[in-house]
Amino acid sequence: MANYKKHSTGWKYRLKYKDHFTKKPREKSERGFRTKPEAEMAAAEFLRKLSKVWSKRRSAPG
Repeated sequence: MANYKKHSTGWKYRLKYKDHFTKKPREKSERGFRTKPEAEMAAAEFLRKLSKVWSKRRSAPG
């Protein structure tokens, strides 16, 4: 789930997710986006890359 907040320097996103390997909760945040849609796209891109890593590790032998 992502949260978005406007700061004086721009927009920020914060993602909370559960690491599939360690089973621990994790957070990822970035700030400085000029618009909210830019922050939303960056958050979606991070989640896309994260799910790609998880699927590669799951399908790896051993």
